[in-house]
Amino acid sequence: LVLQSNVQTEALRRTLENLDFEITQELIFKEKGHIYELVVADYQSNSRPLTKQELKFGPILLRHKNAQFIEKWQREV
Repeated sequence: LVLQSNVQTEALRRTLENLDFEITQELIFKEKGHIYELVVADYQSNSRPLTKQELKFGPILLRHKNAQFIEKWQREV
């Protein structure tokens, strides 16, 4: 699956986890002043559960924080 969410990405990640999908890639980017997150997921019957931090920020985005990631979360605080 390739999914894009402007808001409620945490809920999207939780739903993917509940449906046995594992997030295999995440991108965060800015276009015309808006920040978007792109989530790629594959079905995995044995995927590991995500931590609270991974649900909120994204398991892959946490490992590869870029300027857009930092900007988004500075705005949210």
